[in-house]
Amino acid sequence: MLEIPHYETDNFVWERGEEQRRFPIEIRDALLKQAVGSEAWVIEVVHHKWAQESFTEADYIFIICPNKFVRDFRILRRFFRTRLGLEHEH
Repeated sequence: MLEIPHYETDNFVWERGEEQRRFPIEIRDALLKQAVGSEAWVIEVVHHKWAQESFTEADYIFIICPNKFVRDFRILRRFFRTRLGLEHEH
């Protein structure tokens, strides 16, 4: 196991808890800066407009483009499973 920390940009945007609230932009940006400032990391970037620092600091970038129907199905499945408590948000 490589034990490289991994991050989801949604967790830089949303404060997880009973009531999900959006972090202020300053906190969001600080969380991203902290992640890319470490020695090794993997970041799942959906929020490409504000997370560009991760692109410039990355050694490798992988772009995954699933079929749009598969993608949309997975998004909806994850949404419903998290709302029903069957899956935890990361």
